Amino acid sequence: MNPEAALLLREFVAGGGDQASALAAIRKVLPKYIDDLTRDFGAELYERMATDDAVNNAVDTMALSVIAEGVGLEARVAMPTETSTADPETAEIAAEYEAFVARCFETASPSIDEAAYELTWDSIVNGHGDAEIVLGEGEGEDVGLLDLEGLRPKSWKLFGLVVDAKGHLVALDPGTEGTEEAKLLPLEAGKRLIPRYKFVHFAPRRRAGRPQGLSFLRPAYDAWFLKTSVLPEYFKFLRQFASPGIIGKTPPPGVAPDFVPDTDEQGRLLTGTDGNPVLITAEQALLRALLAWQNAVAIAVKGGTEIDFLQSDGDGKAFLAGFDYCDRRIQRAILGTDGLSMGSTNDSLGAKEVGQDVAGLRIAYLKGRLGAVLTRELSELLIEVNFGKEARALAPRVVLTRAEQQDWAREAEVIGNLFAKGYLHKSQQQALDARLGLPPRDMEMIAAEEAESRHQAALIAGEVGRIEVPGAEEEL
Repeated sequence: MNPEAALLLREFVAGGGDQASALAAIRKVLPKYIDDLTRDFGAELYERMATDDAVNNAVDTMALSVIAEGVGLEARVAMPTETSTADPETAEIAAEYEAFVARCFETASPSIDEAAYELTWDSIVNGHGDAEIVLGEGEGEDVGLLDLEGLRPKSWKLFGLVVDAKGHLVALDPGTEGTEEAKLLPLEAGKRLIPRYKFVHFAPRRRAGRPQGLSFLRPAYDAWFLKTSVLPEYFKFLRQFASPGIIGKTPPPGVAPDFVPDTDEQGRLLTGTDGNPVLITAEQALLRALLAWQNAVAIAVKGGTEIDFLQSDGDGKAFLAGFDYCDRRIQRAILGTDGLSMGSTNDSLGAKEVGQDVAGLRIAYLKGRLGAVLTRELSELLIEVNFGKEARALAPRVVLTRAEQQDWAREAEVIGNLFAKGYLHKSQQQALDARLGLPPRDMEMIAAEEAESRHQAALIAGEVGRIEVPGAEEEL
């Protein structure tokens, strides 16, 4: 091997600055925060944001779109067909592995779909989702094998991510408790870690390979902060103007005394140290009566007293418009559009389709990444522990069917027009059926029907050729 090729087999960059040499021989537990906001405002910031209705709606829409059609399996090697050259024996082994992993998924608790939803939700909000792999003794036809007892999602608060000197994720640090049953790796004196292969780590958005990942909520922070800052002011507005205010007017001077005797809550006359009644202004007495009226059903006032009601003409439209603006910004920041989970706007049809395409790209990316992670870290692990490391190459792929956020009818119409114009060939029908989410076609039945149609056409052509036309010879 030439020296240049040998260099490609090694990784040299371990860190930066003067600490590179010091980090080369140690492992490091990463901090809980994942970016500048969680560093400054606390690692739980994005979980607080997720309690907002608009944020939660966007996160849930994305997570449900990823796993809505379930988690499936696909054999690594397809059975041979007329057009394929796959080895039948290899394809049969791959089919057996697929059936085994499918049985593991069916009996897992919680279900694989539930675990996939939690992994997706956590990765959208917190940058990464983690689930511990727990195996158990197989039963039935899997006796003697290790099957999947459960893929158990764990909160990021329960552990730290441990990386080596090059930033590769190598283990989880669960602290000092809850590690008795795990196969542990020694790190340093008094420190024990759960090894990397014991859990699924899903961090679909990364920069510079950082295993913490990036939260989808980061671009929505400004809109969320504005919304939460305005909410207290809207609450004050409702308290002040949702019910009418009261204005009390005492009788004009000369009609009633300016000062009246003060009384306690029971209406008893209050006197001073000299035995004379304590006097208060008529306005003070009326104010007390009106305040007491708020918790009563009736009020009695002196003749000539006027009571008016002050009702606000505004209904808080500015607040409501501001909340709608913030909600739409939140939806666009997370999903790429506000058209999936909010009412329609005045945007053009083209703008809405572009927004749906952006959301579809994000969802398709999450589906692909989650399928790849579950394939590599779960499906291949199940095959390796039972059939050997070499068998990993035939482990089934984990797939999540494509999420359709676009207009299905419009896409089907376009495909139909392309077929009508002869642009598409019938050999492409199966792939297009899968794209549209239609049941697979029975190609053998289609071939048989086409053969029968050709046979009938040939018979009809033969019969027509034998028909004698009266007078035809005379004309000749």
